[in-house]
Amino acid sequence: MTRWLLFGCLLVLGCTNTSQQRGISRSPDQEVLEKLYAAEVQKDFLAYQLKELSQKRDLKERNKGDEISSIELDRLRDEESKLQNQVDALNTKIAEYKSQSKARNHFSEPQALEVWFDQPWRQHHDEVIVHDLEEFPLYQGKPIRRISLSTSTAHTVFLQMTNYVLSWDLKKLTFRGQPLEDREFNELTTEVRCDKDIKVHGWLKATKVMAGSSYTFRWYDSRFNGAPKPLLQINDPETRCTVKFGKDKNHLNYGFDLIPEQAELAKLFSPEKKGEICFLPQTAGQSGTVKFFLDAQHKQTTCPIGIDQYKTLEDPMEGLNAKIRMLVGKDLSEEYIKKGNPLAPLDFSQAPKLDAILISYLVFRADFSGQVLMQALRYHADRGVFIRIAVSDVISLGKDRQMLFDFQAKYPNVKLLFYKYKPEGKGLKDWLNSFHRTNHIKFFMTYSASQDSANAVILGGRNIHDGFIFDQPVSNYISNTTVVKYGAKGDEAWARWEDFETLFVSRSLIHRFMGQFFAVFHADYEKFFIRPFSVVIETGMPLDSEYLNLQDDEIYLRSLVSVPFKDDMLLERTYVKLFDSAERSIKISTPYFNITDTMLAAIERAADRGVNIELITRLDLHGDTADIILSDVNKKSINKIYKRIKVYEYTTKGKILHSKLIVVDDDFVLMGSVNMNLRSFFHDIENSTMIYGKGFNRRINHLYEEYKKESRLLTEKQRTIWWKSIVINMIGTAL
Repeated sequence: MTRWLLFGCLLVLGCTNTSQQRGISRSPDQEVLEKLYAAEVQKDFLAYQLKELSQKRDLKERNKGDEISSIELDRLRDEESKLQNQVDALNTKIAEYKSQSKARNHFSEPQALEVWFDQPWRQHHDEVIVHDLEEFPLYQGKPIRRISLSTSTAHTVFLQMTNYVLSWDLKKLTFRGQPLEDREFNELTTEVRCDKDIKVHGWLKATKVMAGSSYTFRWYDSRFNGAPKPLLQINDPETRCTVKFGKDKNHLNYGFDLIPEQAELAKLFSPEKKGEICFLPQTAGQSGTVKFFLDAQHKQTTCPIGIDQYKTLEDPMEGLNAKIRMLVGKDLSEEYIKKGNPLAPLDFSQAPKLDAILISYLVFRADFSGQVLMQALRYHADRGVFIRIAVSDVISLGKDRQMLFDFQAKYPNVKLLFYKYKPEGKGLKDWLNSFHRTNHIKFFMTYSASQDSANAVILGGRNIHDGFIFDQPVSNYISNTTVVKYGAKGDEAWARWEDFETLFVSRSLIHRFMGQFFAVFHADYEKFFIRPFSVVIETGMPLDSEYLNLQDDEIYLRSLVSVPFKDDMLLERTYVKLFDSAERSIKISTPYFNITDTMLAAIERAADRGVNIELITRLDLHGDTADIILSDVNKKSINKIYKRIKVYEYTTKGKILHSKLIVVDDDFVLMGSVNMNLRSFFHDIENSTMIYGKGFNRRINHLYEEYKKESRLLTEKQRTIWWKSIVINMIGTAL
């Protein structure tokens, strides 16, 4: 609680000076708006803690009886009451700030105003992995390698130091390095020295190390001998450290420097400190889709932004080439693809000048498409481009890790974000969640301060994986052992996925997406709280009718991010509102269909209103990682709804329909990473893009009709296997 008292002081005193130092454009409301934004962040964080406390109190009340639990129950009630009072006070303050805004009565069209959020509010955990000592040489006694720490807006950073020098090959996670028996030593003598006070957490104790002093400890390969991994605790965001290691004190021949990440981010525009106030006018009398699109209750959603430069990427090869063009400036040649060697040199003579590359996917495979993109990423890393790659830990293969870890090890400007859910409870269910909760956000983004056309993002459902591009495996034709092979004797089974993406070009959109990216991936580690990127003020003004008079190639776009186990099922509420907004038609494409009862009820309400509803999904999921069970999951859900709506089975042999689309009426599309299954609405971190525009709607509607040509209408109940039904009921929301 102490840090929130400090935060309250900063709320009143600290916001405006930061903005002036940054030199951003300021509205007359800037001070009020930045106080409003900071109060919203604080309130939401306290609300998360209040919810957790309430759950603990409910559990105690159900099990009360002895004197100890009664005392504990009183303590929890007292803490809950104090937290509730703080939340109530902040709600009052937020209402005051909104009423003080002079701008709120001047916008009859949606308007976003930028705010800066600079307060230390979160705990962050980082990791450095050493598996190849040669990646950490010294020059004249000083480390060459630099590692950046995400200390920005953090009050505490814990750096986990992982030593895999001995066990990396033993676990077959790399295909180079010395044989186990030839290693010089099985532990590293390590010395750390920082310019600010830190703590080193070791076996059973934590040691405070004063600024300028050195501290020496033994750093074991914990995977080999079970020793705990050392933790460096850093409490000052500007801290810089030097870490050296070797076989003993006289041979500290390897090392790295730790530097604050914000030094690199400041060279861009400090996107990790960006937020926005979104002014939304009233929509009385408008269509259902307009009311939905401009709904002020879309938490974790950006303000609408107009876009007129975009391209739909239905063709899979065009999807890969769009990413290649963003990095290389030209397409892959047919000859290059035919040879199937992603390690063959690329021509970078037309490569754009980039400043940042941000990538997030469930999967970044080290196959043909992944390796050729990695080659292009290395080109930009060599030129100092700021690069961040987020993937899911639980689904990454050994060769994927090797490729990504080696990339990070070579470049100080590259950082990996391997998302893995941290169990918060002690029960079996929460422990099992760590094996299937994933980062499912999908986008590929480039930023350039000097080239407008290089500010682009690709959104959609594809992963970086050859199965989304080619009809047959490409990488199987080369002998390189670091490239993923498919098939019965390969690294993974082969499946062909039918999907689509869209490329958007817009500097202002990229600024906004970069801010939202860091809002998500700079979450508080302890509570996994994600600060809202956008705070909404309803203006009280009616929406200007001219706002909706778009040209055929113009759209409005909003980006939504969901963490369902933290945001009170925001995604479910959003989709229910969307179904309730439909007036004429709803068209759904999804590979997995297993929706909540609340969503099912919303679809039935739409059907009762006379809305024409169609669903395209797949029954044959052969090649999927859980195909043995997922087909029956789809069938059970189809059986609940096929009499009320038109359900089509995508039947093209050898392809799994993977597109995640909802097309509503004549002007609205929802697309992105979200499957219509319980995993998306209960477990996975997702992103969804709301797009308003009749021209875009027609394009996606045409794509949907093409899918339907390859589908058959289901008119009867689907047969399921009894034992699979039992398993489905046992697993529940994990499917």
